Amino acid sequence: MLKLSTKKLLFLLAITCVSVSATNKELYEANNKNEKKIYKKYDAISGNTEAISNNLTNDLILSTSLFYQTEMDKILNLVSNKSEKSKIKKVFADSQSVVISIINLNGSIFPKELEGYGYVNQNKSTLSTVAMEAYLFNINSYFEYSKDETSFVSNSDYIYDYLYFKGSTMTKEDFKKLNSTEIDAELTKKYKELDNSITNLKIENAKEKNAYIKEYNKSLDTLKKNFKAYNDSYSKLVNSSTYTPEVKDKLLLFPKYQMIMNLTYFITELKEGL
Repeated sequence: MLKLSTKKLLFLLAITCVSVSATNKELYEANNKNEKKIYKKYDAISGNTEAISNNLTNDLILSTSLFYQTEMDKILNLVSNKSEKSKIKKVFADSQSVVISIINLNGSIFPKELEGYGYVNQNKSTLSTVAMEAYLFNINSYFEYSKDETSFVSNSDYIYDYLYFKGSTMTKEDFKKLNSTEIDAELTKKYKELDNSITNLKIENAKEKNAYIKEYNKSLDTLKKNFKAYNDSYSKLVNSSTYTPEVKDKLLLFPKYQMIMNLTYFITELKEGL
């Protein structure tokens, strides 16, 4: 848990107090405004040290975390069904574990000692922010559909547009056409591609490479375990709804699409080697 001064915490709380947003696009824009305020604050600080970089990264992650928590609380306050509320809370808790796992996997793939603190911190803040926003989009898409069925198409399209990574071998439209079996196969394929990318890295010292791969495997196993827990709790929430089978199927594709984009990013970055 990050330890913050009262002044810094009040600053971060202030910029995360936003009105209820109805669409995924509005949620992104609200959090993006928060990020800009943080960057502006650090632009006024002279110097470019590791400590400053670490503080900026921590503030960006905490700001998005507070924003995610605030928006989830707003949704939960509007959910009257106790069972549904309990399921949403479980989804939220499991998503936080996945975010931490993604950060840890990033640290094992791109260790600071080899890549430098600037690169690692940039990856850390970007990956965690995008992950938290993505998981918020999932719940928001689920919740908004219950209020306004016409919102689903735009919220769904925004997830595909926002998370799509240019290094992908498939287009956004191709991803949208995948069914559950096909996206499962694509996710399995990406895990294998990442494994191969790690195995083929040119690290001359055998002992260092073995230690590197061991740390990677440990981080990846934890990510897979936590992602499965999230996917299970999210699936229970979606499948317990009275939504149409088509909408349920679409909702259930989002987390796997998001994970594929995460893995694709790692694979693309590794093409440059360490």
